Amino acid sequence: MVLRTLKSSLGLMGVLGFLLLAGCRATSETTLPVTTQSEPAREMFLAGRELYENLRIGDARELFDLAIKKDPLFAQAQLYRSLTPRSAADGQKHRRHAVSLANKVSPGEKLMIAAMAGEGLGNSERAVELLKELIGLHPQDKRAHLFLGQIYHFRIDDKKSAIKEYKRAIKIDKNYAPPYNLLGYVYADLDKFRDAEKALDNYIRLIPDEPNPYDSMADLLTRQGRLEKANEFFAKAFDVNSRFTVSQMKLGANLIMLEKYDEGRAAMKLAIEYERDNRTRGDYLAALSVSHLYSRDADAALESLLEVSSLAQEFNLDALLHRQLRYAATIYLSSGQFSAIAAIKDKIEDLIAQGGFEENLLNRIHAGQAQMAILEKAARKEFETAQSLLADYKLKVDSENPSYELANYHTIAGYLDVEMENFEAALEHLEHGDLKALDLFNMARAHEGLGHMAKAKEHYRKHTQLYTYNLWYALTLPQSREALTRL
Repeated sequence: MVLRTLKSSLGLMGVLGFLLLAGCRATSETTLPVTTQSEPAREMFLAGRELYENLRIGDARELFDLAIKKDPLFAQAQLYRSLTPRSAADGQKHRRHAVSLANKVSPGEKLMIAAMAGEGLGNSERAVELLKELIGLHPQDKRAHLFLGQIYHFRIDDKKSAIKEYKRAIKIDKNYAPPYNLLGYVYADLDKFRDAEKALDNYIRLIPDEPNPYDSMADLLTRQGRLEKANEFFAKAFDVNSRFTVSQMKLGANLIMLEKYDEGRAAMKLAIEYERDNRTRGDYLAALSVSHLYSRDADAALESLLEVSSLAQEFNLDALLHRQLRYAATIYLSSGQFSAIAAIKDKIEDLIAQGGFEENLLNRIHAGQAQMAILEKAARKEFETAQSLLADYKLKVDSENPSYELANYHTIAGYLDVEMENFEAALEHLEHGDLKALDLFNMARAHEGLGHMAKAKEHYRKHTQLYTYNLWYALTLPQSREALTRL
Protein backbone atom coordinates (compact mmCIF):
# COMPACT_ATOMS: atom_id res chain seq x y z
CA MET A 1 0.00 0.00 0.00
CA VAL A 2 1.01 3.59 -0.57
CA LEU A 3 -0.82 6.67 0.67
CA ARG A 4 -1.76 9.44 -1.76
CA THR A 5 -3.59 12.73 -1.65
CA LEU A 6 -5.43 12.64 -4.95
CA LYS A 7 -5.75 8.98 -5.82
CA SER A 8 -6.16 5.66 -4.10
CA SER A 9 -4.58 2.47 -5.15
CA LEU A 10 -7.77 0.45 -5.03
CA GLY A 11 -10.29 3.24 -4.70
CA LEU A 12 -11.32 2.16 -1.20
CA MET A 13 -13.14 5.44 -0.56
CA GLY A 14 -10.46 7.55 0.92
CA VAL A 15 -8.90 4.82 3.02
CA LEU A 16 -5.75 5.36 1.14
CA GLY A 17 -4.21 8.89 1.13
CA PHE A 18 -0.69 10.23 0.25
CA LEU A 19 2.43 9.11 2.20
CA LEU A 20 4.49 12.27 2.72
CA LEU A 21 7.84 11.25 4.10
CA ALA A 22 10.43 13.74 5.26
CA GLY A 23 12.65 14.47 8.22
CA CYS A 24 15.53 12.46 9.59
CA ARG A 25 17.67 11.82 12.67
CA ALA A 26 20.31 14.53 12.98
CA THR A 27 23.47 12.50 12.37
CA SER A 28 25.43 15.16 10.44
CA GLU A 29 24.92 18.39 8.55
CA THR A 30 24.15 16.36 5.42
CA THR A 31 20.87 15.15 6.95
CA LEU A 32 17.90 17.04 8.32
CA PRO A 33 17.94 17.78 12.05
CA VAL A 34 15.01 17.19 14.40
CA THR A 35 14.45 20.27 16.56
CA THR A 36 12.87 19.68 19.98
CA GLN A 37 13.58 20.65 23.58
CA SER A 38 12.59 17.21 24.88
CA GLU A 39 14.64 14.07 24.41
CA PRO A 40 11.67 11.80 25.33
CA ALA A 41 9.60 13.65 22.72
CA ARG A 42 12.33 13.06 20.14
CA GLU A 43 12.39 9.34 20.88
CA MET A 44 8.61 9.10 20.60
CA PHE A 45 8.65 11.03 17.34
CA LEU A 46 11.35 8.85 15.78
CA ALA A 47 9.49 5.69 16.79
CA GLY A 48 6.26 7.12 15.39
CA ARG A 49 7.95 8.14 12.16
CA GLU A 50 9.19 4.59 11.62
CA LEU A 51 5.66 3.26 12.15
CA TYR A 52 4.34 5.91 9.77
CA GLU A 53 6.82 4.91 7.10
CA ASN A 54 5.65 1.34 7.51
CA LEU A 55 2.05 2.51 6.95
CA ARG A 56 0.96 1.81 10.54
CA ILE A 57 -0.87 5.09 10.64
CA GLY A 58 -2.97 4.67 13.78
CA ASP A 59 -0.01 3.46 15.84
CA ALA A 60 2.10 6.34 14.54
CA ARG A 61 -0.58 8.89 15.41
CA GLU A 62 -0.57 7.77 19.03
CA LEU A 63 3.18 8.34 19.33
CA PHE A 64 3.04 11.72 17.59
CA ASP A 65 0.36 12.78 20.08
CA LEU A 66 2.61 11.71 22.97
CA ALA A 67 5.57 13.60 21.49
CA ILE A 68 3.47 16.76 21.14
CA LYS A 69 2.25 16.39 24.72
CA LYS A 70 5.90 16.33 25.85
CA ASP A 71 6.81 19.28 23.61
CA PRO A 72 3.89 21.29 22.12
CA LEU A 73 6.42 23.36 20.14
CA PHE A 74 7.80 20.29 18.35
CA ALA A 75 7.31 21.36 14.72
CA GLN A 76 8.10 18.06 12.97
CA ALA A 77 5.81 16.17 15.34
CA GLN A 78 3.01 18.62 14.51
CA LEU A 79 3.75 18.18 10.81
CA TYR A 80 3.67 14.39 10.90
CA ARG A 81 0.60 14.47 13.11
CA SER A 82 -1.11 16.45 10.34
CA LEU A 83 -0.39 13.51 8.02
CA THR A 84 -2.22 11.07 10.30
CA PRO A 85 -5.49 13.00 10.83
CA ARG A 86 -8.65 11.74 12.44
CA SER A 87 -10.58 14.21 10.28
CA ALA A 88 -9.94 16.96 7.75
CA ALA A 89 -10.25 19.59 10.48
CA ASP A 90 -7.82 17.64 12.68
CA GLY A 91 -5.22 17.57 9.91
CA GLN A 92 -5.69 21.25 9.19
CA LYS A 93 -5.21 22.12 12.88
CA HIS A 94 -1.85 20.36 13.09
CA ARG A 95 -0.69 21.76 9.74
CA ARG A 96 -1.35 25.27 11.06
CA HIS A 97 0.62 24.47 14.20
CA ALA A 98 3.54 23.23 12.12
CA VAL A 99 3.52 26.33 9.91
CA SER A 100 3.33 28.62 12.97
CA LEU A 101 6.47 26.97 14.37
CA ALA A 102 8.48 27.08 11.13
CA ASN A 103 10.53 30.12 12.18
CA LYS A 104 11.68 28.33 15.35
CA VAL A 105 13.41 25.38 13.64
CA SER A 106 16.39 24.81 11.37
CA PRO A 107 16.38 26.17 7.78
CA GLY A 108 15.96 22.66 6.39
CA GLU A 109 12.98 21.89 8.61
CA LYS A 110 11.45 25.24 7.62
CA LEU A 111 11.72 24.24 3.95
CA MET A 112 10.18 20.86 4.67
CA ILE A 113 7.22 22.42 6.47
CA ALA A 114 6.72 24.89 3.61
CA ALA A 115 6.76 22.07 1.06
CA MET A 116 4.42 19.77 2.96
CA ALA A 117 2.08 22.06 4.86
CA GLY A 118 2.60 25.58 3.53
CA GLU A 119 3.00 27.05 0.09
CA GLY A 120 3.88 23.72 -1.50
CA LEU A 121 0.76 21.94 -0.25
CA GLY A 122 -1.43 22.85 -3.21
CA ASN A 123 1.33 23.78 -5.65
CA SER A 124 3.35 20.84 -6.91
CA GLU A 125 5.90 22.92 -8.81
CA ARG A 126 6.60 25.03 -5.72
CA ALA A 127 6.88 21.89 -3.61
CA VAL A 128 9.56 20.59 -5.99
CA GLU A 129 11.48 23.87 -5.73
CA LEU A 130 11.37 23.81 -1.94
CA LEU A 131 12.46 20.18 -1.74
CA LYS A 132 15.34 20.72 -4.12
CA GLU A 133 16.47 23.59 -1.91
CA LEU A 134 16.16 21.28 1.09
CA ILE A 135 18.26 18.64 -0.64
CA GLY A 136 20.84 21.31 -1.43
CA LEU A 137 21.18 21.91 2.31
CA HIS A 138 21.02 18.23 3.29
CA PRO A 139 22.04 16.15 0.25
CA GLN A 140 22.19 12.87 2.17
CA ASP A 141 18.68 13.08 3.59
CA LYS A 142 17.04 9.98 2.15
CA ARG A 143 13.56 11.07 3.17
CA ALA A 144 13.82 14.35 1.29
CA HIS A 145 14.66 12.40 -1.88
CA LEU A 146 11.80 10.02 -1.19
CA PHE A 147 9.31 12.84 -0.69
CA LEU A 148 10.48 14.56 -3.87
CA GLY A 149 10.02 11.27 -5.71
CA GLN A 150 6.46 11.06 -4.44
CA ILE A 151 5.65 14.56 -5.69
CA TYR A 152 6.92 13.55 -9.14
CA HIS A 153 5.11 10.21 -8.98
CA PHE A 154 1.67 11.08 -7.67
CA ARG A 155 1.17 14.79 -8.22
CA ILE A 156 3.13 15.63 -11.39
CA ASP A 157 3.02 12.18 -13.03
CA ASP A 158 6.70 12.31 -13.94
CA LYS A 159 7.55 8.68 -13.31
CA LYS A 160 11.07 8.88 -14.72
CA SER A 161 12.02 11.58 -12.21
CA ALA A 162 10.26 9.68 -9.44
CA ILE A 163 12.35 6.57 -10.11
CA LYS A 164 15.55 8.65 -10.01
CA GLU A 165 14.68 10.08 -6.60
CA TYR A 166 13.65 6.71 -5.17
CA LYS A 167 16.94 5.22 -6.36
CA ARG A 168 18.86 8.13 -4.84
CA ALA A 169 17.24 7.37 -1.49
CA ILE A 170 18.31 3.73 -1.84
CA LYS A 171 21.85 4.75 -2.77
CA ILE A 172 22.04 6.74 0.46
CA ASP A 173 20.77 3.76 2.49
CA LYS A 174 20.29 0.43 0.72
CA ASN A 175 18.49 -0.96 3.79
CA TYR A 176 15.89 1.82 3.85
CA ALA A 177 12.65 0.03 3.00
CA PRO A 178 10.12 2.69 1.83
CA PRO A 179 11.71 3.49 -1.57
CA TYR A 180 11.55 -0.17 -2.58
CA ASN A 181 7.81 -0.08 -1.90
CA LEU A 182 7.33 3.04 -4.00
CA LEU A 183 9.51 1.68 -6.79
CA GLY A 184 7.20 -1.31 -6.88
CA TYR A 185 4.22 0.93 -7.50
CA VAL A 186 5.84 3.20 -10.06
CA TYR A 187 7.11 0.20 -12.05
CA ALA A 188 3.62 -1.29 -11.89
CA ASP A 189 2.25 2.01 -13.22
CA LEU A 190 4.61 1.55 -16.17
CA ASP A 191 3.54 -2.10 -16.59
CA LYS A 192 7.08 -3.21 -15.70
CA PHE A 193 5.82 -6.01 -13.52
CA ARG A 194 9.09 -7.94 -13.19
CA ASP A 195 10.89 -4.83 -11.95
CA ALA A 196 7.97 -4.14 -9.62
CA GLU A 197 8.09 -7.66 -8.19
CA LYS A 198 11.86 -7.43 -7.67
CA ALA A 199 11.48 -4.15 -5.77
CA LEU A 200 8.73 -5.58 -3.59
CA ASP A 201 10.71 -8.76 -2.92
CA ASN A 202 13.42 -6.49 -1.48
CA TYR A 203 10.78 -4.62 0.52
CA ILE A 204 9.60 -7.88 2.09
CA ARG A 205 13.19 -8.96 2.72
CA LEU A 206 14.00 -5.76 4.63
CA ILE A 207 10.95 -5.68 6.93
CA PRO A 208 9.42 -9.18 6.92
CA ASP A 209 7.66 -8.63 10.26
CA GLU A 210 5.66 -5.65 8.99
CA PRO A 211 2.30 -6.08 7.22
CA ASN A 212 2.62 -3.52 4.44
CA PRO A 213 5.18 -5.38 2.28
CA TYR A 214 2.72 -8.25 1.87
CA ASP A 215 -0.10 -5.80 1.21
CA SER A 216 1.96 -4.12 -1.53
CA MET A 217 2.79 -7.43 -3.19
CA ALA A 218 -0.91 -8.27 -3.07
CA ASP A 219 -1.71 -4.97 -4.78
CA LEU A 220 0.70 -5.87 -7.58
CA LEU A 221 -0.85 -9.33 -8.00
CA THR A 222 -4.33 -7.80 -8.00
CA ARG A 223 -3.29 -5.41 -10.75
CA GLN A 224 -2.17 -8.41 -12.81
CA GLY A 225 -5.54 -10.11 -12.29
CA ARG A 226 -4.09 -12.78 -9.99
CA LEU A 227 -6.76 -12.21 -7.36
CA GLU A 228 -6.61 -15.56 -5.59
CA LYS A 229 -2.83 -15.33 -5.19
CA ALA A 230 -3.15 -11.70 -4.10
CA ASN A 231 -5.53 -12.73 -1.36
CA GLU A 232 -2.89 -15.04 0.09
CA PHE A 233 -0.68 -11.98 0.60
CA PHE A 234 -3.53 -9.83 1.92
CA ALA A 235 -4.30 -12.59 4.43
CA LYS A 236 -0.61 -12.74 5.39
CA ALA A 237 -0.55 -8.97 6.03
CA PHE A 238 -3.59 -9.16 8.30
CA ASP A 239 -2.12 -12.20 10.05
CA VAL A 240 1.12 -10.30 10.73
CA ASN A 241 -0.82 -7.44 12.30
CA SER A 242 -4.58 -7.52 12.81
CA ARG A 243 -4.63 -3.72 13.16
CA PHE A 244 -3.65 -3.50 9.49
CA THR A 245 -7.27 -3.82 8.53
CA VAL A 246 -6.93 -2.33 5.05
CA SER A 247 -5.49 -5.65 3.84
CA GLN A 248 -8.54 -7.50 5.11
CA MET A 249 -10.77 -4.97 3.33
CA LYS A 250 -8.91 -5.46 0.05
CA LEU A 251 -9.14 -9.23 0.45
CA GLY A 252 -12.90 -8.73 0.64
CA ALA A 253 -12.84 -6.44 -2.41
CA ASN A 254 -11.07 -9.11 -4.45
CA LEU A 255 -13.64 -11.69 -3.42
CA ILE A 256 -16.39 -9.31 -4.55
CA MET A 257 -14.67 -8.92 -7.93
CA LEU A 258 -14.47 -12.72 -8.12
CA GLU A 259 -18.27 -12.64 -7.65
CA LYS A 260 -17.96 -14.35 -4.26
CA TYR A 261 -20.26 -11.77 -2.72
CA ASP A 262 -21.12 -13.37 0.62
CA GLU A 263 -17.49 -14.25 1.35
CA GLY A 264 -16.34 -10.80 0.33
CA ARG A 265 -18.83 -8.99 2.55
CA ALA A 266 -17.96 -11.27 5.47
CA ALA A 267 -14.28 -10.40 5.01
CA MET A 268 -15.09 -6.68 4.95
CA LYS A 269 -17.22 -6.94 8.06
CA LEU A 270 -14.30 -8.58 9.86
CA ALA A 271 -12.09 -5.62 8.92
CA ILE A 272 -14.73 -3.21 10.21
CA GLU A 273 -14.94 -5.17 13.46
CA TYR A 274 -11.16 -4.91 14.01
CA GLU A 275 -10.79 -1.26 12.95
CA ARG A 276 -10.61 1.22 15.84
CA ASP A 277 -10.63 4.55 14.00
CA ASN A 278 -14.15 5.84 13.35
CA ARG A 279 -13.30 7.69 10.16
CA THR A 280 -11.67 4.59 8.69
CA ARG A 281 -14.61 2.46 9.82
CA GLY A 282 -16.84 4.85 7.93
CA ASP A 283 -14.70 4.51 4.82
CA TYR A 284 -14.95 0.74 5.13
CA LEU A 285 -18.73 0.87 5.55
CA ALA A 286 -18.90 2.94 2.36
CA ALA A 287 -16.80 0.32 0.59
CA LEU A 288 -19.12 -2.38 1.89
CA SER A 289 -22.10 -0.53 0.46
CA VAL A 290 -20.43 -0.49 -2.96
CA SER A 291 -20.20 -4.30 -2.86
CA HIS A 292 -23.95 -4.42 -3.50
CA LEU A 293 -23.49 -2.50 -6.75
CA TYR A 294 -21.14 -5.20 -8.04
CA SER A 295 -24.01 -7.63 -7.57
CA ARG A 296 -26.43 -5.09 -9.12
CA ASP A 297 -28.50 -4.38 -6.02
CA ALA A 298 -28.72 -0.58 -5.85
CA ASP A 299 -31.41 -0.64 -3.14
CA ALA A 300 -29.15 -2.65 -0.83
CA ALA A 301 -26.28 -0.26 -1.54
CA LEU A 302 -28.40 2.77 -0.61
CA GLU A 303 -29.66 1.06 2.54
CA SER A 304 -26.08 0.22 3.52
CA LEU A 305 -25.04 3.85 3.01
CA LEU A 306 -27.46 4.87 5.77
CA GLU A 307 -25.10 3.22 8.25
CA VAL A 308 -22.28 5.40 6.93
CA SER A 309 -24.45 8.47 7.44
CA SER A 310 -25.29 7.46 11.01
CA LEU A 311 -21.64 6.99 11.94
CA ALA A 312 -20.62 10.26 10.27
CA GLN A 313 -23.28 12.21 12.15
CA GLU A 314 -22.50 10.52 15.47
CA PHE A 315 -18.83 11.47 15.33
CA ASN A 316 -19.14 14.76 13.39
CA LEU A 317 -17.26 13.43 10.37
CA ASP A 318 -18.42 15.95 7.77
CA ALA A 319 -16.05 14.75 5.04
CA LEU A 320 -17.37 11.21 5.44
CA LEU A 321 -20.96 12.48 5.38
CA HIS A 322 -20.22 14.33 2.17
CA ARG A 323 -18.76 11.16 0.63
CA GLN A 324 -21.86 9.19 1.62
CA LEU A 325 -24.08 11.81 -0.01
CA ARG A 326 -22.00 11.81 -3.19
CA TYR A 327 -22.18 8.02 -3.41
CA ALA A 328 -25.94 8.10 -2.96
CA ALA A 329 -26.29 10.83 -5.62
CA THR A 330 -24.21 8.80 -8.08
CA ILE A 331 -26.33 5.70 -7.49
CA TYR A 332 -29.52 7.71 -7.98
CA LEU A 333 -28.04 9.21 -11.15
CA SER A 334 -27.31 5.76 -12.56
CA SER A 335 -30.93 4.75 -12.01
CA GLY A 336 -32.50 8.01 -13.20
CA GLN A 337 -33.92 9.03 -9.81
CA PHE A 338 -33.34 12.75 -10.39
CA SER A 339 -35.61 14.11 -7.67
CA ALA A 340 -33.51 12.31 -5.05
CA ILE A 341 -30.35 13.94 -6.47
CA ALA A 342 -31.79 17.43 -5.97
CA ALA A 343 -32.40 16.72 -2.28
CA ILE A 344 -28.84 15.44 -1.85
CA LYS A 345 -27.34 18.51 -3.53
CA ASP A 346 -29.23 20.68 -1.05
CA LYS A 347 -27.83 18.64 1.86
CA ILE A 348 -24.29 19.09 0.54
CA GLU A 349 -24.83 22.85 0.24
CA ASP A 350 -26.01 22.86 3.87
CA LEU A 351 -22.81 21.05 4.87
CA ILE A 352 -20.72 23.62 3.03
CA ALA A 353 -22.59 26.47 4.73
CA GLN A 354 -21.77 25.02 8.15
CA GLY A 355 -18.04 25.50 7.45
CA GLY A 356 -15.29 23.30 8.85
CA PHE A 357 -13.88 22.01 5.54
CA GLU A 358 -10.26 22.86 4.77
CA GLU A 359 -9.72 24.83 1.58
CA ASN A 360 -8.43 21.99 -0.61
CA LEU A 361 -11.32 19.71 0.32
CA LEU A 362 -13.84 22.52 -0.03
CA ASN A 363 -12.58 23.21 -3.55
CA ARG A 364 -13.01 19.54 -4.44
CA ILE A 365 -16.53 19.54 -2.98
CA HIS A 366 -17.49 22.55 -5.11
CA ALA A 367 -15.96 20.84 -8.15
CA GLY A 368 -17.93 17.69 -7.33
CA GLN A 369 -21.16 19.68 -7.19
CA ALA A 370 -20.42 21.15 -10.62
CA GLN A 371 -19.56 17.71 -12.03
CA MET A 372 -22.75 16.17 -10.68
CA ALA A 373 -24.84 18.96 -12.23
CA ILE A 374 -23.30 18.25 -15.66
CA LEU A 375 -23.76 14.50 -15.34
CA GLU A 376 -27.36 14.94 -14.26
CA LYS A 377 -28.25 17.20 -17.19
CA ALA A 378 -26.56 14.75 -19.58
CA ALA A 379 -28.54 11.85 -18.10
CA ARG A 380 -31.74 13.88 -18.51
CA LYS A 381 -30.77 14.48 -22.17
CA GLU A 382 -30.75 18.24 -21.52
CA PHE A 383 -27.62 18.56 -23.60
CA GLU A 384 -27.63 22.31 -24.22
CA THR A 385 -27.68 23.02 -20.48
CA ALA A 386 -25.07 20.33 -19.86
CA GLN A 387 -22.75 21.90 -22.44
CA SER A 388 -23.19 25.34 -20.89
CA LEU A 389 -22.37 23.98 -17.42
CA LEU A 390 -19.36 22.13 -18.84
CA ALA A 391 -18.06 25.35 -20.42
CA ASP A 392 -18.35 27.14 -17.07
CA TYR A 393 -16.53 24.27 -15.37
CA LYS A 394 -13.74 24.41 -17.96
CA LEU A 395 -13.27 28.15 -17.39
CA LYS A 396 -12.86 27.52 -13.67
CA VAL A 397 -10.40 24.68 -14.29
CA ASP A 398 -8.36 26.87 -16.64
CA SER A 399 -8.25 29.74 -14.16
CA GLU A 400 -7.19 27.60 -11.20
CA ASN A 401 -5.13 25.10 -13.22
CA PRO A 402 -5.23 22.00 -11.00
CA SER A 403 -4.09 19.15 -13.25
CA TYR A 404 -6.40 16.58 -11.65
CA GLU A 405 -9.43 18.78 -12.33
CA LEU A 406 -8.39 19.08 -15.98
CA ALA A 407 -8.32 15.29 -16.20
CA ASN A 408 -11.78 15.17 -14.57
CA TYR A 409 -13.00 17.70 -17.13
CA HIS A 410 -11.94 15.37 -19.96
CA THR A 411 -13.69 12.43 -18.28
CA ILE A 412 -16.95 14.39 -17.98
CA ALA A 413 -16.69 15.94 -21.44
CA GLY A 414 -16.10 12.49 -22.92
CA TYR A 415 -19.13 11.08 -21.12
CA LEU A 416 -21.28 13.96 -22.36
CA ASP A 417 -20.07 13.48 -25.93
CA VAL A 418 -20.95 9.78 -25.79
CA GLU A 419 -24.43 10.62 -24.56
CA MET A 420 -24.75 13.14 -27.42
CA GLU A 421 -23.36 10.53 -29.87
CA ASN A 422 -20.37 12.73 -30.69
CA PHE A 423 -18.20 9.65 -30.60
CA GLU A 424 -15.01 10.96 -32.23
CA ALA A 425 -14.92 13.96 -29.90
CA ALA A 426 -15.59 11.65 -26.96
CA LEU A 427 -12.55 9.53 -27.76
CA GLU A 428 -10.31 12.61 -27.90
CA HIS A 429 -11.42 13.69 -24.42
CA LEU A 430 -11.33 10.24 -22.85
CA GLU A 431 -7.69 9.74 -23.85
CA HIS A 432 -6.88 12.48 -21.32
CA GLY A 433 -9.25 11.43 -18.53
CA ASP A 434 -8.11 10.20 -15.15
CA LEU A 435 -10.90 7.87 -14.09
CA LYS A 436 -10.08 4.61 -15.82
CA ALA A 437 -13.18 2.83 -14.58
CA LEU A 438 -15.39 5.33 -16.40
CA ASP A 439 -13.08 6.35 -19.25
CA LEU A 440 -12.44 2.84 -20.58
CA PHE A 441 -16.14 2.03 -20.41
CA ASN A 442 -17.12 5.14 -22.35
CA MET A 443 -14.33 4.59 -24.87
CA ALA A 444 -15.84 1.16 -25.51
CA ARG A 445 -19.27 2.75 -25.93
CA ALA A 446 -17.84 5.33 -28.34
CA HIS A 447 -16.17 2.67 -30.49
CA GLU A 448 -19.39 0.66 -30.49
CA GLY A 449 -21.29 3.77 -31.57
CA LEU A 450 -18.85 4.27 -34.46
CA GLY A 451 -19.28 0.66 -35.53
CA HIS A 452 -15.71 -0.26 -34.53
CA MET A 453 -16.80 -3.55 -33.00
CA ALA A 454 -13.33 -5.07 -32.64
CA LYS A 455 -12.08 -1.98 -30.75
CA ALA A 456 -15.28 -1.87 -28.72
CA LYS A 457 -14.77 -5.47 -27.60
CA GLU A 458 -11.10 -4.74 -26.83
CA HIS A 459 -12.03 -1.82 -24.58
CA TYR A 460 -14.89 -3.64 -22.89
CA ARG A 461 -12.49 -6.52 -22.21
CA LYS A 462 -9.82 -4.17 -20.84
CA HIS A 463 -12.45 -2.61 -18.64
CA THR A 464 -13.43 -5.97 -17.17
CA GLN A 465 -9.75 -6.59 -16.41
CA LEU A 466 -9.08 -3.39 -14.44
CA TYR A 467 -9.47 -5.26 -11.15
CA THR A 468 -10.12 -2.10 -9.17
CA TYR A 469 -12.69 -1.47 -6.49
CA ASN A 470 -14.63 1.75 -6.59
CA LEU A 471 -18.07 3.17 -7.14
CA TRP A 472 -17.84 3.85 -10.88
CA TYR A 473 -16.31 0.47 -11.60
CA ALA A 474 -19.09 -1.23 -9.65
CA LEU A 475 -21.69 0.63 -11.72
CA THR A 476 -20.07 -0.07 -15.11
CA LEU A 477 -18.44 -3.51 -14.77
CA PRO A 478 -21.71 -5.48 -15.14
CA GLN A 479 -22.52 -3.47 -18.27
CA SER A 480 -19.15 -4.29 -19.83
CA ARG A 481 -19.65 -7.96 -19.09
CA GLU A 482 -23.06 -7.83 -20.75
CA ALA A 483 -21.63 -5.98 -23.75
CA LEU A 484 -19.01 -8.68 -24.29
CA THR A 485 -21.76 -11.29 -24.27
CA ARG A 486 -23.83 -9.21 -26.66
CA LEU A 487 -20.99 -8.50 -29.10
